[in-house]
Amino acid sequence: MDEGPDIGYAECPAGEIHVEAADQVRDLMLRFERLIGACLSPEESAALIAVARRES
Repeated sequence: MDEGPDIGYAECPAGEIHVEAADQVRDLMLRFERLIGACLSPEESAALIAVARRES
């Protein structure tokens, strides 16, 4: 059974963090999964950029 990583790492403009507590690692993984879910696909991103370039 895959229990996920034992450590989490994140970077932001204010610095970086390392976490080892299981609940904190799980929180980081959930946030990352939400970000992935909100992202456009590479094809959708390219199309959006092309539209933005034409409109500028």
